[in-house]
Amino acid sequence: MASLRIFPLSRRLRIALSISLASLFLASLFLLQAHAQTVSTPPSADGIVSVSPNVASESSTKTPKPELHIANDGSVLLRGAHVTSVSGNTVHAEMTWGSSISTWTIDTSYGTQYFDSKGEKESLADIQTGDTISAAGMLTQSGAESTIEARFVRE
Repeated sequence: MASLRIFPLSRRLRIALSISLASLFLASLFLLQAHAQTVSTPPSADGIVSVSPNVASESSTKTPKPELHIANDGSVLLRGAHVTSVSGNTVHAEMTWGSSISTWTIDTSYGTQYFDSKGEKESLADIQTGDTISAAGMLTQSGAESTIEARFVRE
């Protein structure tokens, strides 16, 4: 008789174990899918993390979508600015959003670092009218034509 009691108990135990394992498997699939949706780009050299709803990767040859980030401390990041002129140590650039145009003066100095699209070092002489650039620095003047004191300029 003792063997009759053990068999139904082990069957119940197997059913409970099967349900628990199935629940664990479904929960892990749900968490994996939720984690995959929240993956974003790694932080930049400045420690700035940007999360974009457009997660599709873009080729490095495509023109980047214009982006403008201004932090509370005056740090500025421009991406996708079109160079309109270069004179001396100053680069003038425009960014367009629909019918709105934002004009920027990017002041450079001996401390400004320049990079090409592959991350190789460049100089101010390599930046020409018509180029699309990204720039990071500090906002020194705002208004009709805002001014940035650039730390980095990337072509």
